[in-house]
Amino acid sequence: MAIVRTDDTHYQAIADEIRLQRGNDNSKWLPETMPIGISTACMNQYNTGFSEGREDGFNEGMVAGKVEGKRDEHDRFWNTIRANIKKSAAAQAFAYYGWNDDIFDPNGTLHCGWSANQMFYRSHITDTKVPIDITGCGSNGASIFSGSDIHTVYELIVTETNVLKDTFAGAAHLANITISGVIGNSINTQWCPLTADSIRSVMNALSATATGCAATFNKAAKEAAFTDDEWAALIATKPNWTFALV
Repeated sequence: MAIVRTDDTHYQAIADEIRLQRGNDNSKWLPETMPIGISTACMNQYNTGFSEGREDGFNEGMVAGKVEGKRDEHDRFWNTIRANIKKSAAAQAFAYYGWNDDIFDPNGTLHCGWSANQMFYRSHITDTKVPIDITGCGSNGASIFSGSDIHTVYELIVTETNVLKDTFAGAAHLANITISGVIGNSINTQWCPLTADSIRSVMNALSATATGCAATFNKAAKEAAFTDDEWAALIATKPNWTFALV
């Protein structure tokens, strides 16, 4: 049986390592004191890991909490706006240059009350992001997108009672629009460089029974989207409408 000395190099190295872990450097450990040293060192490591893990968890929780808090505040803000414009009117609700895509971030369909006149007038918003429901506005839908940077109308929900003759007046950037519902009165999009799909969306929404109504489109947009034969075939689907290109 080998005799182990307290100054044995092997044990001394182990003792030094344990002492380093414990932060104790004022004495050399004897082999018989090593078990408690190992236990303490392991506990120190556990406590360190526990503390760091708790701190990491706390930080992650703070980040998640901030995100959720911002989302709650965002929803409260937009729920209030949506409720107000639905109950009263959306006239000039998002008009002028203070509005842009960063600020305009609604969380659901914008139901307009009795008026949507100049709703986005001269704003820097380029995308409505959500459906705009003007079915309750009747004739009060003038210049909704006039002078704005609107490029995309996610969805415009209309009904046969809506008067759309001046709705798009001056909307020189509007290329993409989806129309839902039925258009029962004259509509003019002569200012808008609509894509082929957007023109089709407008055409598809035109009432099949309305009489005395006209639909006006931008001539350059039509020519970029359709050949003469394609255009003739498209307008033939709505023989009760008069079409004009400007």
